[in-house]
Amino acid sequence: MRRSHVILFVILVGIATLVLKLKVAKETLPITQSQTSQSVKDILQEPISPTEAQNKTQSEEIPLSCQKSWNELLRNSFHDIGKSLESLREALGSMGCLKSSGYPKLSELLKNCSAAFENYNTLEDKEVAKNTCLQEMSLYRAYAIHNLTKSNTDYKNMSTRLLMNKLAALLSDPNPDVELINKIANALAENEPHLYAAQKANLIAKTISITSKDPNSQDFKDALEEYVNTLDKLNSFETDDPEATAAKLLPDVLNNNYRALEEKINSIVSEQGESGLTYYYRSGIEWKRKRVSSARNYLDQAIALEPYNTTYKTTRKKIASLKAGEPGAYSIMFKFDLTE
Repeated sequence: MRRSHVILFVILVGIATLVLKLKVAKETLPITQSQTSQSVKDILQEPISPTEAQNKTQSEEIPLSCQKSWNELLRNSFHDIGKSLESLREALGSMGCLKSSGYPKLSELLKNCSAAFENYNTLEDKEVAKNTCLQEMSLYRAYAIHNLTKSNTDYKNMSTRLLMNKLAALLSDPNPDVELINKIANALAENEPHLYAAQKANLIAKTISITSKDPNSQDFKDALEEYVNTLDKLNSFETDDPEATAAKLLPDVLNNNYRALEEKINSIVSEQGESGLTYYYRSGIEWKRKRVSSARNYLDQAIALEPYNTTYKTTRKKIASLKAGEPGAYSIMFKFDLTE
């Protein structure tokens, strides 16, 4: 079971905490053209030519020690990089580049990749360590791509793989540039109207916009309208992505409209049956109404259906220590998911 990787940020919204995560997979094969079913992972880790990524005005701003190692990192697909520890070591480039690049997750990258080159008793442990390093390398590669193309703002004419990497870099920033994220996500969605991964990335960008606004402001209402319009496009796809269902419920959570939220849950259940997700949201509604016993019962049913869901288990621990109805126990999860 692959682990979630990199919490972006957390914001309290009514009964719940909105958590955006970046999940990274251990490997991928290169794909040369966009397809409706192509995943974020597939797009993000395609090989990119240095000529495609770099331009003359920006190259002067890149640390000299990084130019060669970054170009090598872009030129290879992650399938190639993951073939051996030696190729992984080469992809990391020089220490001079890592220290001068300004990469915000430098300590995590060095820690996890240093562990990849240690001696392990079993091949399985060695592979786990290597794949953890590859996860960090995926984000570092996205950061390199974003910096190589930073002065190029012609997003409409930028390739899908460049746009997706730039989004990954921006979403992993502890202080995300909301305006830039939305510009890039809009271009990606417009360029790839039939690609589910692109439309979901745009929805995540709209989610960030909403949560950066004052709930009592007109800006919040405008951002919420944009979110709903983007959600309509996402709903035109046939998908088994559980987060597509969760996305439908977010507007009512943000508006604290729990009666409407309950009606939507009932509608979903009538079509699909109860799930861990619907029980989880039912539990959240009961928590907001300060019906603690009922909230616990629904949460236990969610855990029974999805015993490996860490979000549900974490919430179960939180409600044991919080006052009835207090926010922060429940999490709404949206992932820029690189594992599917």
